Amino acid sequence: MAEMLKQQKLQYLLASSIVANDLDAKAFYDSNASTSHIIYAHKNYADVPNDQYEVTSADIRDEYNKEKNSFKVNDETRRAHFIAVNIAPSQADINQGRVLVDTTISRLSATPAVDAVNGDSNFGVDRNSAAASSITNPQLREFVTTAAPGDVKMLSFINDEFTIVKLIGSKNAVDSINVDVIAFQGDAASRDSLLDALNSGLAFEEALKRPGVAGGQADIWQTLASAPDNEVKDRLLSAGSNYFIADSMGTDARIIRVNTKRAPVNIYDFATVTYKVYPSDETIAKLNSDLENFMAGVTSADSLTVTRALSAGYTLQPAMVTANSSMLGNVPYTRNAVKWVMDAREGQISPILEDGQNDKLIVVALNDIIKPGYLPADDEDIRLALAERARNNKKAAGLIAEYAGKANDVAGYAALMNSSVDSTDVTFGQMFIPGIGVTESELLGQVPVSKEGAVVGPVKGTNGVYVYQVYGVDNESRPYSYEENAARYSQQLGAQAVLGNVIGILMNNNPVENNTLKFYTE
Repeated sequence: MAEMLKQQKLQYLLASSIVANDLDAKAFYDSNASTSHIIYAHKNYADVPNDQYEVTSADIRDEYNKEKNSFKVNDETRRAHFIAVNIAPSQADINQGRVLVDTTISRLSATPAVDAVNGDSNFGVDRNSAAASSITNPQLREFVTTAAPGDVKMLSFINDEFTIVKLIGSKNAVDSINVDVIAFQGDAASRDSLLDALNSGLAFEEALKRPGVAGGQADIWQTLASAPDNEVKDRLLSAGSNYFIADSMGTDARIIRVNTKRAPVNIYDFATVTYKVYPSDETIAKLNSDLENFMAGVTSADSLTVTRALSAGYTLQPAMVTANSSMLGNVPYTRNAVKWVMDAREGQISPILEDGQNDKLIVVALNDIIKPGYLPADDEDIRLALAERARNNKKAAGLIAEYAGKANDVAGYAALMNSSVDSTDVTFGQMFIPGIGVTESELLGQVPVSKEGAVVGPVKGTNGVYVYQVYGVDNESRPYSYEENAARYSQQLGAQAVLGNVIGILMNNNPVENNTLKFYTE
């Protein structure tokens, strides 16, 4: 409680100190007050062959130095690769399960209801009564509406689970009614007095105001198809238009009136029986043995390659791991593998591990240990991203040189680019340009200050080069309001934006000893 109160106080102090002044609010209003309507043509970098633009190591290094702060890491980060093998039933396990299911179908057919599987923990049994209209599974609905009582069928095999269905019987009955319900708490005399008043014309809304009434609902539909046959159900089905006491216990009672009964329909009594196939001990042993044999030839992290894994039928996946990682890559329940990575030596290969649900076998190779500072430029993912950025810069320069001054209007440039003329709206404060995307920040900054009617470009963008023309500008008709724009400023740039990152901000300037891994127990 003390820690929570401290956090609340800190958040209140931050929220109260990071507010928009008059200049902030007015600047936010101005940046969102006008919308430029443009026509544009563009040439995507992806449409230009890569082999026309060579990227060198120097190009990649230059891009890395420009964007180095984007690759900053505050915690020790470890780059690993891993194989995760599903512990799943083999075809032999499934075939053996099918034999058991076929036997069970025969037994269900020869015995009443679901007596053949009652008490057998290998099977899940769910018995239902429902009208056809309320059965959402089309295969199940078709079976119960066409089968004879006692018929049994294997309905499906999905995710290693067999589902059997048996039609136990059917009847024609009312499946739902519309009722008004009042919950009453009090002595019997007060309850009976309320009942008499309701049946003498007291409005439902007025009844809810009476002493002892704990609540109520009018005009609600109650399904009876799956309700057990008992005295309450019989009274509901035989009720007239008056209120009556459906049930009572001590000082609690339910007072009900039946408004409408639906016409009788066929109600089907059926049961679904499920059988889950699990991997046998022999299957698990073989999965372990196969993985052990494969890993016997892997002597270091560098020798565990994508090609080598694929040749053995495995998939090698990358993972960046810190002490705060909740899982290895995207595999849940793998904190034990995270702990192994954080304790391992560079180049080390793990033994075969299991996830916390015992449904995956995992081996991990630790490739690199990256100390707090910056991710290295030779990281595979970073290198590929930087190479694409450097190549796109060269494509942009080449395309601009090719098109500049070659046309007088947007349509002419569209023809040169083998593109089409499109239109969109641009407001400086928006997060993305409709029809163009979320990453064209340079274009987003240029359009609002471009002269109306002028053909601008070709200009460099993140994903291509653009030529555009502003053909109209709409100014926001809503008058300036400090309160409104200060609130919007807070959401995007002020207190609310900061509070979402407050823990990272505080940790950035303070040495923190991360003991997360000490709380993991196998």
